[in-house]
Amino acid sequence: RADLLFALAIVGLVVFAAFASDAFLTQRNMVNISRQMVTNGFLSLGMLMVIRTGGIDLSVGSVLALAGMLAVGLQAQMPFPLAMAVAVAMGAVVGWVNGWLVARFDLQSFIVTLATMGSLRGLTYVYADTPRYPEEAAFRSLIGGAFLGPVPVTFIVFAAAVPVVWFYLNHTVSGRAAFAIGVNKEAVRLAGVNVRRHLIFAYIACAVFAAIAGVLLSSRLGIAQPSVGIG
Repeated sequence: RADLLFALAIVGLVVFAAFASDAFLTQRNMVNISRQMVTNGFLSLGMLMVIRTGGIDLSVGSVLALAGMLAVGLQAQMPFPLAMAVAVAMGAVVGWVNGWLVARFDLQSFIVTLATMGSLRGLTYVYADTPRYPEEAAFRSLIGGAFLGPVPVTFIVFAAAVPVVWFYLNHTVSGRAAFAIGVNKEAVRLAGVNVRRHLIFAYIACAVFAAIAGVLLSSRLGIAQPSVGIG
């Protein structure tokens, strides 16, 4: 099976890296890897939900950048937990717009999210065209730089999200409906399933995960940049 081959390939790469460098399996390197994989991990979880519906979301990089800028920039006007909540809420709104346009007008997700990507990137530069630094030191020390024992808190948050998404996609009616939509949307509609609702939810989840990734990235780095997520 493809998933088994993929797992074996990962194990093979780990073994190769361990023999190629004595520093690979050190605690410091494992911590760095676990912290760095959180951003791409959250983006992958959200993208998985959209791909299961047969679509694609090209706007996640722009959502990530704008969320990071909001989470950091708004700290001058409000407490950082509220700034983080605003950033994640922005992701939910963007996801709803993407999903509604795709579902309501039967547009290609590639075109819709490409337009959203450019619009959000421009909006990010309008908001701030230079890097922003957090006003609250706790924003980094309690999130991006925090550890639970030897494990980074950001990695724990990501690790907790993985089984939730897995359970949703494989063991809920909505998750199975999303997969069916990706296979044959018209057949699912004729079966009485609310295709529009499931599509919108998938895009909202994708953008929310991208926003969370942006918040966690800016917290880990201690800086938010409008150009992040490009390329």
